[in-house]
Amino acid sequence: MDESPDCVSGNNDSGIDKSAAAPDADIQKTLFFNYHEYALSLYQDVTAYGLGPLIEHQRRIIATHFPNPYAAPNTADAMDTRIVRIPRSYEVEADRYPQFSTLLPGDEKGAYTDGEGTKEFKIVGCVEGQYYGYTSVSPLSRYLTADEFLQLVEDINKFLKQSFDPLSWKTFLWNIFDTATFFVFSHLPTKLLSPDVNATLRLERYVEEQNEKFRQKHVPVKIIRPRKGGYLSLDFQIPKPTP
Repeated sequence: MDESPDCVSGNNDSGIDKSAAAPDADIQKTLFFNYHEYALSLYQDVTAYGLGPLIEHQRRIIATHFPNPYAAPNTADAMDTRIVRIPRSYEVEADRYPQFSTLLPGDEKGAYTDGEGTKEFKIVGCVEGQYYGYTSVSPLSRYLTADEFLQLVEDINKFLKQSFDPLSWKTFLWNIFDTATFFVFSHLPTKLLSPDVNATLRLERYVEEQNEKFRQKHVPVKIIRPRKGGYLSLDFQIPKPTP
């Protein structure tokens, strides 16, 4: 994203010593936004009569979905699916362990909006065959409600805390076993480790269970195992949006 509203200016042209400001002074803070999305000004308008010419626009569209790096190149999955990326959140435990935003894209305080509170993904522009809207709302909103999304990410965050919190007693014991076995313990085949012991395995089992529920309900959404993305983002695979 090019910029976030309410950013603090680095300039101090008033001549006032801001370090001496009152403790209760109103200090503006950068608003949380999905740092994976970005704005595009060169695109084709999508109209009832088809696509317009590729021209620069004053009003930008927002790229909220991305190519699927988990699909083999030149396959149907690569061409027909897209990835919605959920950013890491550092508001709770900073960087002690991975945690993801529990806000459905478009609900963040720093999200691009249309000023009318619209929470629907509306296609208005096309870039290289991909369709986007004016706001931060992503196509994921077509398949999951804010409450369903919240529950999923809260559960995933719980498993991540259990897996990676360096201050938990389970992590402490795991590190002892790793050290005692010269790190062989962590590289044991997953089938030899009980999911009840390893929170990372419980997370992967949870993701598989949720994906199976999606399939049974004919919901075309797939949660990508966070480990495949290096825990840098929580990725959802969705169908390629079309007008």
